[in-house]
Amino acid sequence: MRAHLDGDPQSFNELIRRHRTLLRIVALRVLENHYDADDAVQDGLLRAFRSAHTYAGRSSVGAWLRTIIENTARTAARNRQRDQRRVTEISTSRLTEIEQVGADPAEVVTDRALIAAALAQIPGPWRRTFELVKVNGLSYAEAAEVLGVPIGTVRSRINRANAARAQLRARARQDGGNLLGSSASLLY
Repeated sequence: MRAHLDGDPQSFNELIRRHRTLLRIVALRVLENHYDADDAVQDGLLRAFRSAHTYAGRSSVGAWLRTIIENTARTAARNRQRDQRRVTEISTSRLTEIEQVGADPAEVVTDRALIAAALAQIPGPWRRTFELVKVNGLSYAEAAEVLGVPIGTVRSRINRANAARAQLRARARQDGGNLLGSSASLLY
């Protein structure tokens, strides 16, 4: 650290090389996602580079870097939780967008009830992903970011939710009734 503060351009790279693996583990422990952990390490190291002059030497350089990375990761986790709450709150406003201007209020209430019933039929593990993509209109990539999962997981959850909905519709047809009414198409 002293060499870095004295202007040696390679010394900070050496600090990164020595501590990179441990710093990534610290971030991964907080964020539980490899992509987010990598971002937190990068952001934290940038902060450390910019604030190297504040290093007082009361602890080892490794401990100082771990503290910066852990704080950066915790901030990222809080931001992710905030973003997830915000997206979840969009559901009711998105339902309003689906409703047509000038629609019969009785039909609007019925449509909302049918949409809620349709969503309730989707098994829990896939429902949130389905809502984000099909109701809130997020892309698969955006939903993956909100949920903190790979895009392939989002695709498989949507496929499984669609399969569950297809089975429900087939059972309703076999029973001679239409369990979800004409508004089921709003979810597809």
